[in-house]
Amino acid sequence: MSETFSPETRDLLSLRLVPGLGPRLTAALLDRFGSPGGVLRASPGQLREIPHIGEKLAHDICQAMRAVEVDKELEQMARHGVNLLALGAADYPARLATIADPPHLLFMRGMLTARDGNAVALVGSRSCTTTAGGSRNASPRVWCKPVSRS
Repeated sequence: MSETFSPETRDLLSLRLVPGLGPRLTAALLDRFGSPGGVLRASPGQLREIPHIGEKLAHDICQAMRAVEVDKELEQMARHGVNLLALGAADYPARLATIADPPHLLFMRGMLTARDGNAVALVGSRSCTTTAGGSRNASPRVWCKPVSRS
């Protein structure tokens, strides 16, 4: 796979590789700095202007952004047949883009088809919390069967 990514997608990947930057904080940074490249050029002082980013976190983020190895990650993705879909791109799943805090990048193998618009994704957690019904770590089969029948 010799995929060529736009500079903006490469910059988004750089942000994705920074530990501690989830969808909400990434969205706040993009809102403040206008683009992934703008975030990558931000100083620790500028990062501290974002709510929930203190001095230590701003320093850690800047240090991590400088250490990210995008080309190495892209090589590994190519080796495993993984593609990137960026939020806002024409091929990004439209319904996924409407959820609260959608991922800015999707790592995908294979192809999306029109049929996939009706798909349900099940995302796991290593530390499940107790549900309203009191069941901890309930088997996905328990709650996926009704969904698959509807």
